[in-house]
Amino acid sequence: MNLPVKLNKQRQIASIVFAEGHDFSFLEKWKKQLDKDTLPARVDSVAFAHLAHSRYLSHSHEGTPYVTGTEEFKAYINDNPKKEVGCLVLLTCNWFPDSDVLGLCHFRRSWCNHIVLDYLRAHPFITAPTKNCRNIVNGVGLAMLFYVTEIARQCKSKLIWGEATQNSHKFYKKVFKLPSVKDLIYVPQAKFGRFYDRIKKGWNDEENQKRSAIIEEINEIEVEHPPFLGTKANVFIPPRKSIQHLLELPRHEKLQVARVLKVYAKIKPDMTDTEVAKLIIQEATEMNDLDKLWGEVEKHSKRNVG
Repeated sequence: MNLPVKLNKQRQIASIVFAEGHDFSFLEKWKKQLDKDTLPARVDSVAFAHLAHSRYLSHSHEGTPYVTGTEEFKAYINDNPKKEVGCLVLLTCNWFPDSDVLGLCHFRRSWCNHIVLDYLRAHPFITAPTKNCRNIVNGVGLAMLFYVTEIARQCKSKLIWGEATQNSHKFYKKVFKLPSVKDLIYVPQAKFGRFYDRIKKGWNDEENQKRSAIIEEINEIEVEHPPFLGTKANVFIPPRKSIQHLLELPRHEKLQVARVLKVYAKIKPDMTDTEVAKLIIQEATEMNDLDKLWGEVEKHSKRNVG
């Protein structure tokens, strides 16, 4: 799906794509671009994007299906009306100099056909532009939320819900016209349906070179109250298969994994294989490198099986 956003107040088109295993190289680029920047909003953008990826890897390994297209939602529901389905989408473009990926959104369909928002993040310099930033992008959060409501409409969901942050709750209250939003976002079908219609009309007006007050208003709200979601307290079980595979690797391959993750220097000669594995997991967790860890482990594990 193609969706409009703004680059320096000029209309541009970005595209929603369904993330798959090979689509996450942008995370390292975000991390390098952040460098030693310590602004919480930018740091959180990178950290929560990594957490969304880790969750994707964890649930994928544990058997939760992740769809690769809108038609798959319908197929799963038709096959099993109570099927839980995951989704991680990227908002991409070819015109933002800092990254081809503007943002990402991790959401899922619950067994009772509600849509649950887990993570919604944007590039760190979109979330909080630097003082001398030459490329100001607006509407990333709006575009991804619009897509989520499109999925909710197609699935005939009765509710979209998620956990708001101290910075985003006012956005959801105003945009969905809710009576109150604290830490819980609770958007019934009627509310997100009207939101969808308003935004679609506003974008159509802009496409026809008419001024859209609703889009301008929401872009202003997004600047003041970014709609980005995610919480580090949202703990999930790491992929048990990958942990088992790490434990089963020969010691010399565990050490190769440690070298890739740059934790080899912390391994002592008298450590047992289990202690080495535990140290690798602890260090990867602290450095937000769990996705890289599981990727390396599965790479070695497949070689051994082959």
